[in-house]
Amino acid sequence: MLMYFSQHGLLFTTNVFRTQAVIPKLRFLYIASCLLLVLPSQSGAQEWVRSREHHAWARFDVQSWKTTKILTDLIDDAGNITSTVRVETTTRLLETELDRYVLAVDSTVQIGEQKVNHSNQKLKRDINTQGEGFAANVEKNTLKIGEKEFNVDIRVVTLHTKQGKRVSRVSFCKESTPHVLKRTTTYYDKKSTPLYTTTSAVTEFDVKQDVLGDEKTVCRIVTTHKQNGTTTITDELYCADIPGGIIAQKIIDKNADGQITRRTTLELTNYAIGEQESRLPKQKPANK
Repeated sequence: MLMYFSQHGLLFTTNVFRTQAVIPKLRFLYIASCLLLVLPSQSGAQEWVRSREHHAWARFDVQSWKTTKILTDLIDDAGNITSTVRVETTTRLLETELDRYVLAVDSTVQIGEQKVNHSNQKLKRDINTQGEGFAANVEKNTLKIGEKEFNVDIRVVTLHTKQGKRVSRVSFCKESTPHVLKRTTTYYDKKSTPLYTTTSAVTEFDVKQDVLGDEKTVCRIVTTHKQNGTTTITDELYCADIPGGIIAQKIIDKNADGQITRRTTLELTNYAIGEQESRLPKQKPANK
């Protein structure tokens, strides 16, 4: 699953969304499938992550959680917004072990003023996936981001499956957070034909950012995913102090003709570490 994206130094503002009064059932099913893209990006197995301490979710205390607000605009060929969908998601860390972690994801989907779907999922994921078909080579190098230079391990990781293989070249730094500073992943079918390629890189480091009233240090990550002629560009802000890392995202999907077909923004709305109180206090009911 993917999830990416932001603007330098600013959390994304959200606009009042418009929607058609009635959305046909097939249209809704399409929208719902699109929303799968904005579930926690860290929920998938990442075979290049070697320990729990390096993982954006697993390194936090159990019961750590965060809430996010996601707005997705679907755009027609004329560039008009045809539907805007709002998703509010709470993700909580239920379990964490040396080689696995479990997330609970509670999501509510709203179109216009109508809540159309509510779901609860439990995601079980592995850390350091090195089972059948896994192979890796490591070399030492340096990587410069802005004025900072990092000593990195370049891990060339190959994961073979029955359908093909996934090859990733990852620049990994133990001293930085996030630890993955650059990554290129290509998936090949059985005939060695590339089906998709994803490139991701930290483009800015040590940026000061207000996060729910606290000044935090964040970095900016830009990811490009190309598949079947389409392109998805993700721009995000990552903060090591927040469970899951991501505090803001902007995703733009383009078709083969370069037209924008979908635009998604994500905004962090609350979080807590372990059994701590939430970062933002609960709102008191208005006096009647």
